[in-house]
Amino acid sequence: MTVETTEPEVNAIQKVAAQYGIDPEKLLARRRSLAKIKHQEGLVVDLDIGKWLGETKLKEDIVGVKLTEVEKRRISLGHQKLFPAEIINAAQRAEGQGRANLERHAFSFEEGFFVPVTAWEEWKKENERLKAEFFKVRDEIATKYDSLVAQARKDFAEQAEAVWSRMEDKPPDKTEWVKRFVGSLMAKIPTKEEICGRFYWVENFRYLRMPSEIERELLEQQKIHAERSRLHFEEEDRKKKVSEMNDVVVAQLRKEKEKAVKAQEDFIWQAMKTQREEIQATLTQAFETIARNDGKLPGATVKALQNMVDRSKLLNFFDDAEVSAGIGKIEKFLSKKPEHRSVRTFKTQAEEIKRQMAESVRMLADEKTREEEVCRIVGADLLASVRSVE
Repeated sequence: MTVETTEPEVNAIQKVAAQYGIDPEKLLARRRSLAKIKHQEGLVVDLDIGKWLGETKLKEDIVGVKLTEVEKRRISLGHQKLFPAEIINAAQRAEGQGRANLERHAFSFEEGFFVPVTAWEEWKKENERLKAEFFKVRDEIATKYDSLVAQARKDFAEQAEAVWSRMEDKPPDKTEWVKRFVGSLMAKIPTKEEICGRFYWVENFRYLRMPSEIERELLEQQKIHAERSRLHFEEEDRKKKVSEMNDVVVAQLRKEKEKAVKAQEDFIWQAMKTQREEIQATLTQAFETIARNDGKLPGATVKALQNMVDRSKLLNFFDDAEVSAGIGKIEKFLSKKPEHRSVRTFKTQAEEIKRQMAESVRMLADEKTREEEVCRIVGADLLASVRSVE
């Protein structure tokens, strides 16, 4: 067993291997490879998106009301849009879809969104499309800036008239008041260059550090410390300070390694659990819909099942044989023409898949059985090969 193989892993590997008749060395190799796959066949992706919001906070004079002190503490008047809602909403929609696209093609965990190599191309393609839509809004604002500003001025003037009509205590000079009203809102509109400069969409990528990488850094730090100590062997005071500095770095690296080992293990079982929970939830919804529709499978439910199959295939980057088998059965059912789909057969197969997923989720959620279940899942295809030989 390697340094990075913990005692619970060793015990679980031995137990599962004995229980299912699997070669423990092969199971150990599979178990170790999960960590390598996570670090070598995927990236943590962070989307940094910003834009001009195109609005300003509403004030009492803009809506023509006067709030009491109590109301001011309890009431928010909302926001005033400076440019047409359809333009601002288009940018918000592209951003929202961009973030949803990342979530759809990634595992979400403590360190961010992990996009596996199996989902990379699809995520990237859709991200580029939505990114182009996002900047198209910026370019439209730049092209139409003068006309948008002119329309805003006209709309604000009409708004001023409406506010004036609602006011109980009207100022003596309506013309001057309207002018100030419009001017105060127009002053909130930035220049074309300022608006365009506020639009950005940046993808940040990084690999996750493996515990072994941190271990190498620790060894390197020890070499550096030895060299520094040798250079200053006659200067005891300086040697002591060098040693203290080294202790701080080593302590930090050890903490990072502990965190990396835990994050590595947490990611593996959480990824397995997430996939099973999503399959379980989709099948549960399908059963409920069938019950409400007199035993029929509506088109919307078929689409939801297909989306679940597509996502499961994209995120199954460590070749989870149990998930592959389950979604394979559902995919085969969905590939048939509607008139040839037997809802009764689907329910029978889906109930068994759901039962398997629910039991696995239960074991993965329990710290006492988690590692054993991970090893069982890892060895599922090995078990299948053993059974085929038998």
